[in-house]
Amino acid sequence: MRPVYILVAVCTAIGGLFPASAALLLGPPLVLGLVGLGIAHGACDHLLLPAAPTGATALGPWWQRSLLVAYVGLAGVVLAAWYWWPTATIGAFFALSAWHWGSADAAELHPAPAHPTRWWLLHTTARGLLLFAVPALAWPVATRALCNDLLLFTDGQLISELVFSQIAAGLGLLAAVATAALWLGYGLLGFWQALRLDVGETALLGALLVLLPPALASGVYFVGWHSLRHTLRLTTLLPGLQQGGRLFERLRMFWRLALPLLALSVAGLLGVAWWLMPTLLAHSGGVLVLLLLAASVVTLPHTVLVTAVLDRCRWATRPGTLAALPAPAG
Repeated sequence: MRPVYILVAVCTAIGGLFPASAALLLGPPLVLGLVGLGIAHGACDHLLLPAAPTGATALGPWWQRSLLVAYVGLAGVVLAAWYWWPTATIGAFFALSAWHWGSADAAELHPAPAHPTRWWLLHTTARGLLLFAVPALAWPVATRALCNDLLLFTDGQLISELVFSQIAAGLGLLAAVATAALWLGYGLLGFWQALRLDVGETALLGALLVLLPPALASGVYFVGWHSLRHTLRLTTLLPGLQQGGRLFERLRMFWRLALPLLALSVAGLLGVAWWLMPTLLAHSGGVLVLLLLAASVVTLPHTVLVTAVLDRCRWATRPGTLAALPAPAG
């Protein structure tokens, strides 16, 4: 995680030292990172099942045969939801993103061997809520505008200032309670290393989300934290990649595996952007709205796949099976 921490710390420092120029300084690297890490980390979804830890194969060979159909089908469900129920869909999208980001940030295995799933779920909840509560509280105008741009584009009902403030306050309270419960539990059980790690990560992410506006902060987190973390996790499992090798060597081999679907994904996104260009130009934040919509379409199948396969060792743990699980990363 050291490269992840350094990258996010540098971006946070830029936002704190040069707030007026943060978008100009961070924008171009984020565009490159969105392609090379953000889209690429999802372009290797087809590699998840072969790379999954022991135990995920219990899903059976039917999953491999029907993976593409299921993936496209779930993406179609999201598109239909945006068409018929845009207001409910934006809430579901953000809730699903909170789950996916939070579960990815949770430790490989929490240090309570009797109840590892409980700690993973608590860490998932605390981190996921934090990532959405802090921008909503620190940048209420910008965050609400971002949500309303998306709802305006999809003909959904716009969020009023009063409703948004109530949502932000609720998210903040839940995030604070969940984080306090996690830290208190670690402290009472004597898991000091896990406690120090989560306090440090929470402080770093909190600074990022406070110092950078929501669009930039979310971009930095998605590219430089979530996607890079997922990529590094996946490279430790994929056959043919040098385990423990240098970062850029591992990334280079990862990009080679991701390139076919990455190129297809980028071409598809550019094609949709060209098709919708007049509509995008007529709406505020059109490009960002398109990226959010594209992200929402693949978030559901990607999250289902990651949770069902890569995280199976966490939620499917049974008494007596801990010895067969992989050791915690780091």
